[in-house]
Amino acid sequence: MDDGGDGDCGWGVTMLEDGRPAFGAPSPAAPETRVGRGPDSGRRCRLDARGFDSISDAELLAHLLALVAKDTDPDAVAGRLLQRWGDMAGVATAAGPELRKLVPFQNHRGPLALRLLWEMAARLAREEMVREPVLASSAGLVTYCTVRLARERVDQVRVLYLDGAQRLIADERHQSGTIGAVELYPRDILRRAVELDALGIVVARGQAGRPARLTIRDRDDAGTLEAAGQVLGLRLVDYMVIGRTGHASYRAGERAATPGAAGSGRHSWP
Repeated sequence: MDDGGDGDCGWGVTMLEDGRPAFGAPSPAAPETRVGRGPDSGRRCRLDARGFDSISDAELLAHLLALVAKDTDPDAVAGRLLQRWGDMAGVATAAGPELRKLVPFQNHRGPLALRLLWEMAARLAREEMVREPVLASSAGLVTYCTVRLARERVDQVRVLYLDGAQRLIADERHQSGTIGAVELYPRDILRRAVELDALGIVVARGQAGRPARLTIRDRDDAGTLEAAGQVLGLRLVDYMVIGRTGHASYRAGERAATPGAAGSGRHSWP
């Protein structure tokens, strides 16, 4: 795939015949050619002119696909991916074999590149969260936990360990399960908190592809952590359930979900 662009919009590169870029004036002994005028150069020119923040999700995905896919129509492929998985998050966290059915990647690194971009987004969200003390159900905390857990393909429990000022010490995956089931071990969480000299914890359980529901089992686990934590001088800042359509907070006592999410949460989970 052509990595250059049209010289008229600043993407052109002068190349020597041996394949090396000529950053200065070309030597008479080394004839030059111009590269970067392939079918993708117009796309990059438009991006350069409009700015990154002005393009739609479909256009952004098409630009990414143009970097990792074989010669194809990236706009059409991006449209099919968004139709299949709904949004950028769904595409970035999709399983590699499923992506390869729709995208002619150049090599096996294509799906990995998309997943690495999602990991970068999650870490950027964490950086924003840790700028201030981690408060129960604060916007930054909810955003980060949603990025981390809402799109996982299996249920997962993460624990954030905090210091006395409620700043992040460690962010760790406690357990991964299956779709619809994951175990939580309060004793292991408390032991790890003691090892880290943590004074506060946030527990977040992700429900793969389902609405957020704070179940009886969740409330029991939260109660166990809270009672045992009081003995150890450890505060349960919050226990949250993260779903595809919102989140549920033990501290808030009610679900904070997007409109239309169903379920009362009055049942246990495996």
